[in-house]
Amino acid sequence: MVEKCNELQIPLCLAFVDYKKAFDSVERNAVLNALDKCGVNPNYFDLLTEMTTGCSTEIKLFGDPCYINICKRVRQGDTTSPKLFAVTLETLFSELDWDGGIRVDGERLTHLPFADDCVLFAHSGLELQDKFLQLQVESKKIGLEMNLSKTKWMRNSLCRESRINIEGQIIEEVGSYVYLGQQLSFTDNIVGECSRRRNAAWFSFNRRRTSLLDANLPMKIKADLFHSTILPALLYGLDCWPITKAVEDKLSVTQRSVERRICKISLRDQVTSDEIRRRTGFTDVVQEIYKRKQKWAGHVARIRDNRWTTRLTCWDPLDPKRPRGRPKTRWAGPMVKLLGQLWMRRAQDWKSWSEVDLRGWRKPRGGVGSR
Repeated sequence: MVEKCNELQIPLCLAFVDYKKAFDSVERNAVLNALDKCGVNPNYFDLLTEMTTGCSTEIKLFGDPCYINICKRVRQGDTTSPKLFAVTLETLFSELDWDGGIRVDGERLTHLPFADDCVLFAHSGLELQDKFLQLQVESKKIGLEMNLSKTKWMRNSLCRESRINIEGQIIEEVGSYVYLGQQLSFTDNIVGECSRRRNAAWFSFNRRRTSLLDANLPMKIKADLFHSTILPALLYGLDCWPITKAVEDKLSVTQRSVERRICKISLRDQVTSDEIRRRTGFTDVVQEIYKRKQKWAGHVARIRDNRWTTRLTCWDPLDPKRPRGRPKTRWAGPMVKLLGQLWMRRAQDWKSWSEVDLRGWRKPRGGVGSR
């Protein structure tokens, strides 16, 4: 959404809603009513009702036990709690009479919730304020209250500057925001997130420094540690990025630095990167980037339940107004350059799709001297 609105000059405002102790505050009756409205199987409904009712806590006053019935909250740590909260929140949104939002192929995208993390979409700050006011009123009816000090919003350069005032408190406008573990920004989205990933990788390395630098520990165990802890920290969410050559180079530099530190080899030793890779046996970070990107792209292409994930990927707004100059690298750039605009057809066949090597998308197609 951010990528296409920036490229096609569509005004976009995002608001990131934060609730105060969301799981502990939601009314139990609101959860059960939401399950009933969603048509949950009666057997499951009865089971979930039994699980969420009759809860109490015990405190001692002057040595005597005192039992307090709990009429709110979904249980922390329970695997069903995020789903129950998500159903409740989605039922709340379905009852809101919201106009506006971003029109995508005839439907309006106004919000995207993930458990208690929710983002709102609008074309202007004024539209966002109207959404905030309605959401605050309806949320209080089911025991939820927005944490206005932690709720933020951001806009691209096509939206007019404005202030959002909710109950006398100004909602802070930010230039970037970390949502679901990834930094979102309308300007240097990739650069900022790439820097965060590299810092996360070094943080993970330092937590395991003793083991990784132990000369008596076999390299195979160190490789397992790298693949299970450092590499995921370095590449988290990267399958959703538009990959540039600069990003590849920066992540590769980070990996090589980690490898040299583990092998206790400095640049002065003049040992080649290929030789160090042979000693460590680590997976090449660029290879892993495109492996993950290919897996996610194939998953998006094969989704059949009309999710926003696929719809936004295929979204082609009417009357696009691209700015002058070379367009920025898109998320789908590698697939489009290798396979054309109909790359999703190839992705329908899992076996055929697995044979595609996205790393070759930077190579020029055609004969010698082609561009």
